[in-house]
Amino acid sequence: MARFGDALTTGADLVNAAERAALQALEQMDGPADLVCFFVSGADPDEVTLAGRRVMELTGDALTLGCSATGVVGGGRGVEGQGAVSVWCARLPGVELTPFRLDTVVEGDQLAVVGMREPSPRDRAGILFTNPYEFPTQAFVRETTAALDGLPLVGGMADGLRGEESVRLFCEGEVADNGAVGVLIGGEGVLGTVV
Repeated sequence: MARFGDALTTGADLVNAAERAALQALEQMDGPADLVCFFVSGADPDEVTLAGRRVMELTGDALTLGCSATGVVGGGRGVEGQGAVSVWCARLPGVELTPFRLDTVVEGDQLAVVGMREPSPRDRAGILFTNPYEFPTQAFVRETTAALDGLPLVGGMADGLRGEESVRLFCEGEVADNGAVGVLIGGEGVLGTVV
């Protein structure tokens, strides 16, 4: 049976807030999490990076995916424009999770997106977080609808309290300030997506 947990913590010490949010969310699980998504809001991009790394350190073998934000939601509330970390986790028996990282390369007078694998017939949805300042999010979603055979993509665009210079993306222990990160979700346990 699927299980979920979430938490939101605030504080000037983002690494401490990240640790508290991760532990509170994971505590709600009946066993280890399979997927952990998290969002970090903070004024200092270096501290946002450290907070994201701390969440990824605490999640065990779970697939981790996250990004910076100007506001976060979790634990039944939302916080905007201040130091805060939100963590959402899920235990998903029978679900296949495949992480990916996308980058752009110049090909002639166009940008090409690289890093996306062709979905398998078992893939049911994808989660995607992008850096909207340099990644062609709208064009990617529009053009891949046919290429990915209508695979639903949900997620959002990262941001930071200092704008473009403070955007951070997190995936599987890695931190990036450009491109996009995501996960394909597949298997018989996935029924659909609702936003």
